[in-house]
Amino acid sequence: MLKGFKNSPELDFSIPENKEAMLKAFEQVDKEKGQDYPLIIGGERIMTDKKIVSIAPSTKEVLGQVSSCDQELADKAIQTAHKAFQTWSRTPAEERICCVRRLVDLMKKNRFLIDAWSIEESGKNWGEADGELCEALDFFNSYIMHMRELDKGLELVDTEEECKCIYIPIGVGVAVPPWNFPLSLLAGMVVSAVITGNTIVCKPSSDTPIVAYKFVELCEKAGFPDGVINFIPGSGSVIGVSSRKIKFPSPAQRQRIIIAVS
Repeated sequence: MLKGFKNSPELDFSIPENKEAMLKAFEQVDKEKGQDYPLIIGGERIMTDKKIVSIAPSTKEVLGQVSSCDQELADKAIQTAHKAFQTWSRTPAEERICCVRRLVDLMKKNRFLIDAWSIEESGKNWGEADGELCEALDFFNSYIMHMRELDKGLELVDTEEECKCIYIPIGVGVAVPPWNFPLSLLAGMVVSAVITGNTIVCKPSSDTPIVAYKFVELCEKAGFPDGVINFIPGSGSVIGVSSRKIKFPSPAQRQRIIIAVS
């Protein structure tokens, strides 16, 4: 474990103040139920005719309708991420770290609301939902510490010539998290990619797309530039083949596309 690293403490819901805040968060979720949610590609909100209906597993209540991506829009998302990579990959590490720090603050500020959505959409109990949020915060804080070390590079051998290993971003990633950890695994994959200078496309589980949308919204508020993090829920069988057809501007500009499935 890194020196100075501390795990995020989980909330104690036996404390009246925490219980009351959680109940108020559920009231806010109730007000938001039934909304339509768009794709997010390069900061642009895109509504599609085809929708994914998010249903609460415990009550079978409709929580909302999320736009479903097709191959054309998936290609657009990856091209957009590729374009954003040209700038983001050259952004100083400390600036990327600052975005993640702001995201940590926003996650804490919106903690009860995020927990409430996780409970409603994935069927977790209160403790499990907050434990998952803590796991995401632990990812972020450890990435911040690791990134500062990675940015220094690595001295290889002691010779008269300067010999050093420099870590560089490699391109566009695609995160495909499962329904049972819709926040922590998505957040872990997304932030590990972007803090190291890569860009990413998020394709959440069709069972838990709203939790993923709420997280991507916080990423935008944290200051990640348009195109660095893109949101394209949809059928894997429909959009999963999109990267095979991508035509990058030139062979010299092609970047590896990494698919992260957890």
